[in-house]
Parts: sequence; C-alpha cells; structure tokens
Amino acid sequence: STSLAVMRAGCQLRHVSQYRYLNPGDIRTIPLPTSDMFAGGSYEDDTMPVQETTIVPYKASSIAEATEILCKVYKKLPEVIREFQGGRRPEIGAMSEYMAPSTDFMDCLDILYETAKRCHCEEKIAFHMDCAFSEIYDAKRGTYHYCGREVDLDEIIGILKQATEKYNFLYIEDPVDENDWEGWVKAAKALNRTTLCGDDLTVTNINYLRKALDMGADGVLLPRVERVEQVELAIRAARYYPAGRKGCGGFSNFRPEDHGSVMQYNGNRLLFLQMESREGLEALPQILGRFRTELSGVVIGPYDASIMLETPLEIESGEMTA
Repeated sequence: STSLAVMRAGCQLRHVSQYRYLNPGDIRTIPLPTSDMFAGGSYEDDTMPVQETTIVPYKASSIAEATEILCKVYKKLPEVIREFQGGRRPEIGAMSEYMAPSTDFMDCLDILYETAKRCHCEEKIAFHMDCAFSEIYDAKRGTYHYCGREVDLDEIIGILKQATEKYNFLYIEDPVDENDWEGWVKAAKALNRTTLCGDDLTVTNINYLRKALDMGADGVLLPRVERVEQVELAIRAARYYPAGRKGCGGFSNFRPEDHGSVMQYNGNRLLFLQMESREGLEALPQILGRFRTELSGVVIGPYDASIMLETPLEIESGEMTA
C-alpha cells in the first residue's frame, strides 16, 4: 500500500497519469483483450478435456473494435450452442464462460467459428486453448486419459495439429505434460502453425526456466511475482552477462538470428512477469525502476489479484483500479 501511495503521489507531483509514470517512453503496443468462451477440463466435470477455449480478435484495429467483437460473439454464442444441442439451453460455467456442449473440443471450435461468421468478424479472430494436459497425464504409463481413451503423445499432437490446420491459433497452452521436456520439443516441431506456451512448465523452479530456454523456448513468463529478488534471480538465470549470469555450453543455445552475440541472445529471448497479489503490485514500481530494459512485459492476473485485494472477482473495484 505504501509503494502504491508513493507512486500516486509522484504522479500528482509530475502531473502525469499512472500508465505514463510507469512507461515514460513511446507506446509501441497496446493490450489486446481476449475472452474465454468455453470451459472444460478441471473447471467443469463431464465435458471436454481442454480447460479453456478463447477468442483473440488479433486483427482488430483498436481496443474498442476488439471489445465489440468479443461482446457480439458472446451475445450470439447461446443461439449457436442451442442449435447444436437440439434446442437445449446452454449452461453458464463457473467464471461466466459457457460450459462446453461437447467432449470434443473441435465441436467447440466449430461452434465459435460459426458464431464469428454470423457476427461477420471471422476474418479478424484467432483462437487460443489452454489444454492443461498435465491434469490428464498418467506418469506411470506415459499416456493421456483423453475422452475416455488412453492415448499416447503422438496421438495428442495429431489431434492438436488437425485443429491448428483447420483454424488459426495464436498460441496453445500446456499441450504436453509439464515434465515431458522431450515431448515439448516434439510438439513444438509438429505444431508449426502456432506458438506453444508452457505456464505449467517453468513455474516451480528457476532451473526449469533456464532449461526451457536452453531447449529452444522463445521466452518465459514468471508467474506470481511478489518480490524484487524473484525478478533478479530470473534475470540471472535467463540472461548472459552483463545483464545476468546464464551459463553457456558453447554455441548450442544460439540461433542464426543471434549472430553468436550474447547481446543479441539477450534481446531475442522474452521475459514476462505476472502479478497476482497486493505484494506484487506494490513491488512493481521498484521492479520496473531496476529491470525495465530486461523485461518484455508485465501481465496482471485480474481475478486472482482481486481475491488477494479482498474484493473477490470485482475486477473494476476501487482497490483494483487505484
């Protein structure tokens, strides 16, 4: 609270807004709103194994247009779900998304695309899925429990490849068990029309972060950041000297675009932070003051943060917007 109060006081003294105080330079990008439309996996019982299916209006020309697309699709979606279900009314999930009307996520993607077509915005959207397939992985057998069947990694990758070849995906989250490092490499080579994101992969151990980069990841996201020391440790693991203290095993970690330069390598690997608590938000000004040039971006987890700020799920409360 003290850090936030100091930041707000500084803004008033300088007569600048809070976002300009945190980012005094040119604004090169703006946030892209997205919306989770279908819930499954551990969120809902007896439904599709994929945890989240999201629409990303990535070709919208403005935040206003992107928001309008999401609102139109969400409003039209119950109509298309009802048709798919033979007249049965859609059910709302735990976090205002719709419960998946099928155990096959391809059905859900087809429904979403048809809805976007009826809203005349199908050319401006792509999809994202959070598979969370660590939750259906059997470590003893090395297989996945998928829709009542036991399938191996090759079949999982094949199912996802069909989806990415039919529709545009900006990224797919956690399509492979978090401890299957070779499986991640295999999936990344096969699913070459999208980007893979592994938020279950590097969250528990800084050595995992280092290993993910060594095995070819384009970048990492450090979740649940609450202290300056966490960021310092991540930068030491992810960046070569002088920015960090990453070890080098010859040129095996370098790509052609790095040109054998540690400075190029540092600049070509992304490092994002995620804040989800009061402590993290209070530490943010100090973190940006020290490490702004080493960070690719900061993500605020609004729902978890609202709970930590004691205004559960009220993401527009005074505590959240202060």
